[in-house]
Amino acid sequence: MLEIDGSFGEGGGQVLRSSLTLSILCKKPFTIKNIRANRRKPGLKAQHLTAIKAAAHVSQASVSGNELHSTQMSFSPGNCVPGNYFFDVQTAGATSLVLQTIHLPLSFATSPSIVDIKGGTHVPFSPVFEFLQTSWGNFIKTVMNEVDISINKAGFFPKGQGHFQAKISPHTAIKPVDFMERPSIKRITICVVSSKLPEHVAAREIESLKHYLKKNSIPGKIDSVVVNHPSVGIGNCLLLHCELKNGLTVSFSEMGKQGRPAEKVAEILGKTFVSYWKSKSAVDEHLADQILLPLSFAAAPSQFTVSKITQHLLTNAKIIETFSDTKIQIDGVENSPGMVKITPHSLV
Repeated sequence: MLEIDGSFGEGGGQVLRSSLTLSILCKKPFTIKNIRANRRKPGLKAQHLTAIKAAAHVSQASVSGNELHSTQMSFSPGNCVPGNYFFDVQTAGATSLVLQTIHLPLSFATSPSIVDIKGGTHVPFSPVFEFLQTSWGNFIKTVMNEVDISINKAGFFPKGQGHFQAKISPHTAIKPVDFMERPSIKRITICVVSSKLPEHVAAREIESLKHYLKKNSIPGKIDSVVVNHPSVGIGNCLLLHCELKNGLTVSFSEMGKQGRPAEKVAEILGKTFVSYWKSKSAVDEHLADQILLPLSFAAAPSQFTVSKITQHLLTNAKIIETFSDTKIQIDGVENSPGMVKITPHSLV
């Protein structure tokens, strides 16, 4: 049984989630200790327990230590079984991270699956629903299979209670990518997700972000859309979707919060996008670590440039190499642009 140190690298929930995914795919049981050791409150929280529950259900796994605040657990997977599943985080914990834990194993199954997840859909420091639907979802569709993701209710922090559904089709083979050169922009769309807030908030965010992008000489036409999902709580999320001419979509988001003016939300998001654009890299720092897993099981090697080498990227690469024979080469220094080359598990 593999032994994983949860304090390694970024030392957060990613170590656990990637271990769960890889354990199912590689049929390797593992024990993990020091779970989330680098966080202010270590141990398992509700969203991590839901990811464990989801992984256990879809793979008929044996699990021990899966309790709230536990810092150690063991996971022994069986066979992955497609089907209809429902998981409830029961807090505003990130539903997107639960889906990403089980998506790849279910994609290798023999028939489609439908997964409903309840909890937080728009929370800080996690992929929000629209990122999942556009940037991540578009990439998954390009390299392997269709993931039809729809939202029934938004779950903003701190109330949560959002709900989305993902329909996962079996894949045939995962295609490699070569995103070494960043092409020009095809389309930029500013999206404001808003609930129970005055209309002027969204309007100010859109106009402020457009002004910031033009001031920084970002080329191309900029469209905008305001989305009002049903929600039990007040919420606001500003997003920028940038569709590139190679088919890749990079998305950036910033959560609004009480006391933060709309103009400030737009400025923060604008700075994030401009930093990515000036790096001249193809893949943004957040999508980069999320595409390592599928590309590690592709039919041929992949390579891409990334706007910033993060601890999440470095940590995920190490966990993948621990469970599989995949070789991941990351050239560059942390917090700077770099290059990633992946030689998949099946080709080593």
